[in-house]
Amino acid sequence: MSFRILTDSASALTPADAAKYNVGVISFVFTVGGKDFLCFHPDKDTEAEAKRFYELLRIKADVKTSLINADKFLSAFDAVLAGGEDLLYIGIAGGISGTLQAARIAAEEVLKRYPERTCLVVDSLAASLGEGMMVMQAARLRDAGYSISQTVAEIDRLKYNFRQEFTIDSLYYLRKSGRVSALASIAGGMLGIKPLLHGSDAGTLEMHGKVRGRMNSLVALADSCAVHLASPDTLIGIAHADCLRDAETLRDMIAERTGAENFMIRYYDLCTGAHAGPGTLAVFYDSADGRKV
Repeated sequence: MSFRILTDSASALTPADAAKYNVGVISFVFTVGGKDFLCFHPDKDTEAEAKRFYELLRIKADVKTSLINADKFLSAFDAVLAGGEDLLYIGIAGGISGTLQAARIAAEEVLKRYPERTCLVVDSLAASLGEGMMVMQAARLRDAGYSISQTVAEIDRLKYNFRQEFTIDSLYYLRKSGRVSALASIAGGMLGIKPLLHGSDAGTLEMHGKVRGRMNSLVALADSCAVHLASPDTLIGIAHADCLRDAETLRDMIAERTGAENFMIRYYDLCTGAHAGPGTLAVFYDSADGRKV
């Protein structure tokens, strides 16, 4: 029996991705100058919207993001279950956002209304395209005939082998949102030092190193991928916060080191991008040896 898949806009899926994989996207909201805007809109040009958003961040506009609340999840979940379908929601890591807990509250409530149905909430332990790639894999499994429980089991296996490594152009934005310590922020801002971060097994962001200069940060990401990539056939995702040229350079570095040809490049989603800042560059892939750095 088939089932519906929902995710949130932190997954960095484009409207075309969502349509291709038959996935519903619940949007975060960002606020600028007292006005609210959707982070994901099915009828807008994703790249043009992202470029405008990151330009706002570059001029230090007061951009705020808000959680998706339980009521919004409940409305989306109810619509699916009321239509007689089961539901799998794969969401942003609970270690970096309270949104996942709101989804769990909504799932408990909606199952009181439809006890005969299934509504499962999965923590991707990821954000941005890392989350999105897991959602896409879940959709492939569903379409290949996997049950909802079989799909969850596969995603739970995948997420603990899925590496997520980042370089941040400036720790100003993570520091502003409280996602790194003041000490790490100061260290990352010294003498052109570029921090290296990764997604942990707890679904949090951890700083594990630093290098001098932007190009060396790209080299570090490519070198790590060459060591840990499961195989040259593995799909490699690259997300960038309005630094496409660097994303393409990183792709070429990885291809040269590994022989990989299967790449996906997307804009960093606006929700987590607001906290990471312009110039953020991240790589996501299935690893041969887990997520630990």
